[in-house]
Amino acid sequence: MEQLKKAYERLGLTETATREEVEKRFDLLVRQDRSRKRAGESGDSDFDEVIKAYRTIVDQEDQQVIEQLNQERYAKWGSLAGPAEKVSDFFRLYKFRVILSVIIVGVLIAGGVTYKNYRDEQNRLAKLPPVDLSIMLIGNFGTNDDEHGVENLEKAFLKNFPDWKRLSLKLTYLPPETENELGMGQMDMAMRQKAQLEVMTENPDIYILDKSTFAWLGQSTVLEPLDENLVNLAPETARMKAKSEDDPAPRVYGIDITQSPLLKDLPLGRDDMIAAIRIDPKNKEKAVQFIEKYLTAK
Repeated sequence: MEQLKKAYERLGLTETATREEVEKRFDLLVRQDRSRKRAGESGDSDFDEVIKAYRTIVDQEDQQVIEQLNQERYAKWGSLAGPAEKVSDFFRLYKFRVILSVIIVGVLIAGGVTYKNYRDEQNRLAKLPPVDLSIMLIGNFGTNDDEHGVENLEKAFLKNFPDWKRLSLKLTYLPPETENELGMGQMDMAMRQKAQLEVMTENPDIYILDKSTFAWLGQSTVLEPLDENLVNLAPETARMKAKSEDDPAPRVYGIDITQSPLLKDLPLGRDDMIAAIRIDPKNKEKAVQFIEKYLTAK
């Protein structure tokens, strides 16, 4: 308070002077100092003290106004007004740091949960028996149960092979191919791109395809020409031939197993089913055994 008193004295005012009086007095002193300098006289050598005194008075009054506004703002908090003001000031000053901290904590928690789920899944898979055969269905196929459809399909296929312990199955829906891409909707094009990506990245032992999808994959290099002994088990009409990019000669790359009685109760919406073996399968012997089973079933 002593500093404020001296500031008023330096301006030649009393402590009861209003803000308007302070402004007028400071303007007068500024004009006087400029007039002296223009007249060639030396200005007030202590004019920096005048400025300092003015700022001391103005800053004090501004602070009082802010405090008054804060008191009115936090009056509804009663005895908690002080803590509420401190919390508000904290978030005002450190808002972005707080937001960034919350985001970082959220990312760490999400990452921890994801990693835990991954480890749990890896532990679950480690306890399962080895995969006897991996199958990938691509085409206009649909299960009767969106939640357990793939699981039910695995069980339906596995029951025909009592010596096997485990099948791995992936189902990728692919809409029927139209004559040109202009006839395809955005969703159909997205599904086809998804299927192309999965063919490039997944490595099943065996594919089960509809005719449209076989015509597409048969031209690529992902299918293996079937062994002659296996082909001879199929009637001529069931032998699906194609010309691949590497081999222009027509070869049998798939067997139509649509009429197999083992597929009668399969929980899968379908029109036709063609079995084909991917090139260099991990379980080739069982892939051949699978096709033989569905070909020779009575």
